[in-house]
Parts: sequence; C-alpha cells; structure tokens
Amino acid sequence: MTNLVVDENFRSHMDTNSTTIHRFKMKSNKISGTINKFVQYAETYKSKYVYLYSQNPAQMRKSLTILCLVTLVVLAACSKSKTTPEAGTGTNFKFSSLAAADTVIKVNDITTVTASATGDGLTYKWTASYGTFIGSGATVQWTVCHQDKFNISCQVTDQFNHSETKTVIVRTYN
Repeated sequence: MTNLVVDENFRSHMDTNSTTIHRFKMKSNKISGTINKFVQYAETYKSKYVYLYSQNPAQMRKSLTILCLVTLVVLAACSKSKTTPEAGTGTNFKFSSLAAADTVIKVNDITTVTASATGDGLTYKWTASYGTFIGSGATVQWTVCHQDKFNISCQVTDQFNHSETKTVIVRTYN
C-alpha cells in the first residue's frame, strides 16, 4: 500500500473539516484496494507471453516484431487506393437512356425499345408490368394484347457489377 505524505498546511486545513477527511480516506482505500486486486490478479494469472519474456527476452522481441510486420501488411492490403483506376475497371459504365420508338401504340402493335449504355461486358435484363418481349440485348421489341399504361424497364449491368435501371412508359389503345 502506498503511503501519502501531507504537509502541515494541508493537515491543518483538513482538520477543520473532519467529514472531508473521512471521505478522502474512504476514496484512497478504494483506489488502493482496486490496485491491490489488479496486482494480485496479474501475479496469479501470468500469461504465456509474460512468462516467455521473462525467460527469453530475445524470443519475445522476435515474436512482437513478426506480429507488428503482419499487422502492417494487413493494414496496407486493406487500405483503399487513392490512385486513378486502371482502364477496364468499370469506371466508364454509363446508362445514358431508355427510349421507345413509339410511346403510344394500338393494342397488339409492336414498338422497339432501345437502351443506350457504355461499359465493359454489358448485360441487359428487360421487365414490363405486362406484355411480351421479342429479342434480347440493347434493343428489343415489345407488344401487349390489351389497353392500359405499361412500365417497361431495363437493368443494365457491366462485368464489374455496376448496375442501373431505367423505365419508359408506353400506352396502348384499341
């Protein structure tokens, strides 16, 4: 336990207020108790590495050096690059437009729908609220057998999984 040295001025000031002295003693006893418990725990449950260091300091330094190097390599490998990406990494992906040749057609007529996009290895996924697609790729034809307003959507994805979806509305009449 640590001894506390108090000068006479402090002692005379504290003697005037015995409650403060009592509180001070209680707090210092709590802190000493906590420190003593920690020291007992550390002495009772020495880890393998503390034992290693006390027995073989050179081996412990070598182990810590290897651990530091591995940590640095992992951190360097996981950090984001701030350099300009190389060509062919999907940075040129752009879905410019989706257009129907006719946005108002007669029931059972056909309209051509075109997706304009740039990028590497593009794929096109066509969906509609109702109707039938003819063809595949960037340009398809679409038809429907009843009168209504229909959403035609195209999802364009490049080989780097950049993806965007656009929708065009086509109305049909009898």
